[in-house]
Amino acid sequence: MDWATHTDAHYRGMKDMNTQTNPELKPVLLLPVAEAEFGTVHCPVTPHAGNDALFAEWEAPLTWRPSVASKLIVDTYFGGRKTLHMATEQRSVEEVWGTGWHLWYDRALVSREAVPADCIIRGTFAVEEVTTGYGSDNNVHVNPWVGIVARMQDVRRYYFFCLEYPNAITLYRREDDQWVVLARAQQKIGIFTPYELELRMRGSRMEGYLNGECVLKANDYHYEGGKVGIRANCVSFAMDYAVYAESAAVSAHVREREERLAETALHTAALPKPVLTQVLDLSPLGGKVVNTAFGHISAPGGPMQCLVSLMDVDEGRPTLNLLTLEGETVWATCVPGMQKSLLTPPAADGHRDILGMTREEVVKVDGRTGSLLARCLRPISPGTGKPITFKAVLETMANLTGGDQPDTCFLMDQSNDPYAWALNLNDLSTHWMAQCLSGLGHGQQLCRCDVNGDGRDEVFAGGSLISADGEIIWSQAEVAERLAVPNGWHIDAAEMGYFMGPDAPPTVHMQCSSGGHVVADARTGEVLAAHPQGHVQSGYAACVVPGVPGVQVISSNRWGNYGLTGVYRGDGRRLSRFQVDYQSDSLQPVNWAGDGIELLMIVETPHRAGLYDYLGNRLIDLESWLPVRILNGYRGIRGEKLALPLFPDDPRDAIILRHGHLIHILRQETRPAPGTRVYAPVRRDGNISEPGWLTA
Repeated sequence: MDWATHTDAHYRGMKDMNTQTNPELKPVLLLPVAEAEFGTVHCPVTPHAGNDALFAEWEAPLTWRPSVASKLIVDTYFGGRKTLHMATEQRSVEEVWGTGWHLWYDRALVSREAVPADCIIRGTFAVEEVTTGYGSDNNVHVNPWVGIVARMQDVRRYYFFCLEYPNAITLYRREDDQWVVLARAQQKIGIFTPYELELRMRGSRMEGYLNGECVLKANDYHYEGGKVGIRANCVSFAMDYAVYAESAAVSAHVREREERLAETALHTAALPKPVLTQVLDLSPLGGKVVNTAFGHISAPGGPMQCLVSLMDVDEGRPTLNLLTLEGETVWATCVPGMQKSLLTPPAADGHRDILGMTREEVVKVDGRTGSLLARCLRPISPGTGKPITFKAVLETMANLTGGDQPDTCFLMDQSNDPYAWALNLNDLSTHWMAQCLSGLGHGQQLCRCDVNGDGRDEVFAGGSLISADGEIIWSQAEVAERLAVPNGWHIDAAEMGYFMGPDAPPTVHMQCSSGGHVVADARTGEVLAAHPQGHVQSGYAACVVPGVPGVQVISSNRWGNYGLTGVYRGDGRRLSRFQVDYQSDSLQPVNWAGDGIELLMIVETPHRAGLYDYLGNRLIDLESWLPVRILNGYRGIRGEKLALPLFPDDPRDAIILRHGHLIHILRQETRPAPGTRVYAPVRRDGNISEPGWLTA
């Protein structure tokens, strides 16, 4: 076959995709640079209210932390012409030293919603500086580039038509760490030189234009639709950006969206509605709230209580307060410098004690009275010869002796120290210390499970499985190699259990920071699955997918790709992936309906706040129930989101949302009918929901 003839025939249908000759093509989305004022765009640090309102149809997905500037600025630095300036060179010295250059290159602005799949995207771009580098979102393939994002599924899956310094116009298909060149044209790229790029898309066919001339063609079936936008990993400019589509394509797109919303509405109608049942104001306690915990703490039965840990309080004021849900004080005590508190399992009489840390010690407080029960000094790290740092955390509790209750808690340093200490829950004496394969990072990365069936838990930490006696059973060297990437270094979270059911082998799911999501056989350490997903930060295990055996693992991202979430079977097979916002880094399961399927809670971005299914469809809107909506919608909750059964007449979860000193408690509008079988999962380790049922 003559390739030229075949190509002409294949793209004949693209001839009418021309905004100059086809009157059916209408603008469906514009980048409002010309109307904007000088200043930032979607910047949480120095917001410009006028520009943010003008760019309401756009979002900045790579502003990877609410306290970090977007570096998207409308100015006339480009020869006096008003542009959107990806001004990453405007970093302060503190930003560079405090964060590192390698996290700062990527910048993007994308549409808030998807656009018609068949469309034309046109914009003018220019490169200012060619310095670039790896980051959390992309640590595989980097060249200085700026251009058009099309059919974006999430921040790591899209088509990218770009200026690629120094000598190419390239059309990529990106899927995580795979950058597939669909087409490329040689073109010298100058500095401070404007280039008009235009990408025409119809079905699987794509044409790329440079300054009005077709320079490449491609055919790809991978992404059928999605969002559009701009992306750059060097200092650059964008202007005159617009998306055009024919009326028929717009109508089809609107119709498909309405059909999806109607289907989602049917699911929503079957769910109980939320009501605000309690408001708790903690401001009279003073100080800064470190964390809260809820449970039957001072005595079994009766109403639930709220434990509040504080810091920065006035001298002599309590730092630990036990309250009723009406805000009345049960007891209050002062443990100066105490960090996040952790509840122990119920004692023989049903009360629960409190564990915490000060700058010098680990302490245990009596949940009945607030009196001090035990204390020990922070251990000495063999690596540094000094006490472990104030970043150290108390972690998961385990049963290492074969009794009926967990008897051990764990202490580790968040400074990538590879050592973990097992502490006796009664007197805080050290049971053992183990050196793990890799450094220990943040909170939930230590987990436990009775892997060998001897009635005692094994512990997974830092890429190593540790016996109840503190001996290393296996270490996963392949995982350690995967961590050797920019912004990698440690496993951020892990979950271990019989997730496919009691008769299937136990597995351990690892959120390996920028190394992705890795699943291993918990008995041997053999890797069963590995999924590049960006910087994976947190994980939960719960039943969220109908018809799938066991429970599934929900794995969510941080640094560079906040909000991106994958849902995995216990054996490591990926079931779904979505990204509904760009601020969350954990999607907590919520037993809302009591029907055996938990929903996933997002509250960090107000206009996206809600309970979602495993496909990323919002079934319950929580925006109006948030305790606060702040600063141009960049952060809905700066505090906590919790889900647990709070009320004796309902085994389903209530939702607890805390922002600063203000707590909102939501519950279902209706109660289960007496005699109804209601799902009531058994929670362990703070991030695992094991199936269970009760009769109302």
